[in-house]
Amino acid sequence: MKNAGVILSNQAYRSIVVAYERSDPTFALKVVNEMERSGIQFQRAAYNAVLGVYLQFGMHNEAQELFAKMADHSVVPNPRSYGIMIRVYAFSGQFEEAIAIFDAMRKQSFEPDQFAYHHVIRSCILLQRVEYAVDLYTDAVLAKVPLLASTYVCLSRACEDVGLKCLASKLDMELTSQQVVRMKEAEAAYKTQA
Repeated sequence: MKNAGVILSNQAYRSIVVAYERSDPTFALKVVNEMERSGIQFQRAAYNAVLGVYLQFGMHNEAQELFAKMADHSVVPNPRSYGIMIRVYAFSGQFEEAIAIFDAMRKQSFEPDQFAYHHVIRSCILLQRVEYAVDLYTDAVLAKVPLLASTYVCLSRACEDVGLKCLASKLDMELTSQQVVRMKEAEAAYKTQA
């Protein structure tokens, strides 16, 4: 844009990156590069958007470096920042780091969402820390976080594998009851549209 003679404010650049993070991540990265060349400081929303783009492109090392830069620039991560980084570490097979970021998120008194719980529970299972995965499941239930169906399946299988058959059965029943509730809600929504 700058090459075309367009002069934008810092806020305009940040807004463009945030707006194009999901719809055109390649363009968002071009804008980020232009911001960096121009010396424009990122704010948290821009950092999160870029972290999201790096996650989409599998640029895990770049996401880790950018997350570290946030602290260097006195930008405090928020739940979205932590959630993205949990996925970055989980997707790159760095399961201990995913758990550490999750724990850091909770130390900041941020409530993880269903995706953060899913990736950290799965990370625990892959590290054969099923007991901790069960503790996290219990925490999510107490916090009334609606877990993903795949979280129930993954944890149920892990519990079955380590001999926690009663808990595995309980998880299977909870999953089934949640699926029934969702189907009834979808049916009710369909009837109101007709």
